[in-house]
Amino acid sequence: MIKWTTSLFACLLLMSCASSNSFQKFYNDEKDNASIALAFPKYMAMIAVPQEEKKEIKPFVKGMKKVRVLYDERDGDQLINSFINFANDKNYSPYLIVKDSGNDINLFAKQEGDFIREIVLDLKTEDERVIVALMGKMDMKTFQSALAEAKRKK
Repeated sequence: MIKWTTSLFACLLLMSCASSNSFQKFYNDEKDNASIALAFPKYMAMIAVPQEEKKEIKPFVKGMKKVRVLYDERDGDQLINSFINFANDKNYSPYLIVKDSGNDINLFAKQEGDFIREIVLDLKTEDERVIVALMGKMDMKTFQSALAEAKRKK
C-alpha cells in the first residue's frame, strides 16, 4: 500500500510540474535547434542586467523564478514558427506587439487562474531572434500594471 501511495503521489507531482511549466517542454524540444540555449534562475539573470535597465525589467520579473533563453542567429523563422504552434496549442495569449525599424517584439503570457505562470518575449532583428521565457507565479494585477507601464513608455 505504501508503494502504491508513493507512486500515486509521485505521478501527481510530476503532472503538476509539467502543467505549470509548459514552456520547459518547448525549450527541451527546441534547444538543439537554437544557436544558443541557456537556462538559469532569475537572480542570476538579474546580475547580468545593466543597472539603468533594471527599473524597467523589475515589474516583469516579480514572482518569476526561472529564465530560459533560446537564441538563433540563422536565417528563417523555424524557431518562432515552432513557438507560435506551441503557444496556440497551450493557450498562450499575445499581450504586446511592437514593430520598429525592422525589429519586432512580441510578448505572450500563460495564465492560470488569477496568476501569470509564464511570460515569453520574442525579440527579432534583421539577423537574429531571441526567445526569453520567465517562469514562476505572478499576480495578474502585477502583470497588468507592468504592461500598462511598458505601453506608456513606448
